[in-house]
Amino acid sequence: MACGHLPLPATPPTRRRFVTGAAALLGPALAACSGRGAGPAQPAASAAPVKIVLSTDWNSTTRMAVIEQMKTEFMKAHPNATVEVDYFTSATSTGGSAGTYSEKVIAQLAANTIADVVANWAYFSFIDSLVDLTRDAPSMGWKKADMVYDPKNQEVSGKLYMLSMSSSVSGWIYNKSLFQEAGIKEPDERWTLDDVFEAARKLTRPDKNQYGILAPDGFWFGPLEILWAAGAGSTGPTSAEMFSIEKRKSRLAEAGGPDAWQWYIDLIQKYQYSPSPADAKARNVSFANGNVGLQPFGVYNSGSTAQRIGSNFVWSAMPIPLYPSTKKRCYDLNSEGFVVPKVTRQRGTYETALRYALSFYSDPVMKMVAEQRGTLPVVRRWIESKEYLDPPPLNLNVIVKTINDREIIVGDHEQRYRSFAQWTAAVRTEMTRALNGENAARPALQAAMEAGDRVLAGS
Repeated sequence: MACGHLPLPATPPTRRRFVTGAAALLGPALAACSGRGAGPAQPAASAAPVKIVLSTDWNSTTRMAVIEQMKTEFMKAHPNATVEVDYFTSATSTGGSAGTYSEKVIAQLAANTIADVVANWAYFSFIDSLVDLTRDAPSMGWKKADMVYDPKNQEVSGKLYMLSMSSSVSGWIYNKSLFQEAGIKEPDERWTLDDVFEAARKLTRPDKNQYGILAPDGFWFGPLEILWAAGAGSTGPTSAEMFSIEKRKSRLAEAGGPDAWQWYIDLIQKYQYSPSPADAKARNVSFANGNVGLQPFGVYNSGSTAQRIGSNFVWSAMPIPLYPSTKKRCYDLNSEGFVVPKVTRQRGTYETALRYALSFYSDPVMKMVAEQRGTLPVVRRWIESKEYLDPPPLNLNVIVKTINDREIIVGDHEQRYRSFAQWTAAVRTEMTRALNGENAARPALQAAMEAGDRVLAGS
């Protein structure tokens, strides 16, 4: 959905009255914020000026450009509204000392100085201070069916609190040029990890500093999705989690998880089809350098990699390989977005703030997101747009197939929980020891789960 598709109701919702002054902002059709049609409708001359503040940590050059575009388009469509953006950087101080973005937002919430719209914040512990958008967002034209919707991260107890601005979709990529040089059949929907292993074997050329596969020293877009596909952390036929917050239990060593982890580590330590993280850095091995055959990858975020590769070689997205024994594939879905604090009702900025958050889905903003490919354009029709799917890489349409696959396992990112950061740090520390050859695969996984359990026990 581009927000210009759906007009607002001719009158405000009958369940409540919009505050005086902000009501004029609700009259224009959402087409006004999309930049299409006859142009933005003008608010009534008597409309009082309204100023809102957006807080975000989208501080990279490309992401700031998106936020600035959103600000420009909204203020153009609503001349009585002024938007100020508070960009967080690592140098931002909270109470006189450097802090994280979350610490800054929490401190502002406590001081009643929180922004009118807050983006990219793990909000779950603070929903009592946030507006339930379940009715108001649809009344302004928002439609769940038109979005990549992530209920685990957008809802609390079945109520909508967050409007998504980005979602991750993991996948795989391969160097088409290397495959063709070696005469290897290229990946298709039937590929399993056995096919990945065989291709990696054939493409590994130590004499050329070339590796068949790169097994990333990450968590997402690396081993995690493979462990989930093997049955670890299963919460249903098409869902999985890293840990159970209710049971305070780490779950990646369940079912086929240990076997999947062993397969991943063997690529590095036993067969040397992938460099270790340390060797990859020392030998300048990376997919973008052209000396890697294939690897797990965040296909939704291909823009910067495409710029680095340029025309040096041809590369392509590929279907996520099936896990051999389960015949399942998995991707990780994680969304972040906008929330609106309740204090905006007291300030008289609520309706303007919500309308501003919804303007992110306008055509000009979505077009920029699609062209940059720094994240997923969460409006579904923009995911299928020429701007987003045009190569490089080839075959980006696998993203569309992935998010529409009813049989694929969708892994729960669980970033919403307070223990998330500490849990992932503890678990990754132990798992990285296996990647670097400091511990065997299975003992390292077991140690990781025990470290994770200790974090959860104290949460």
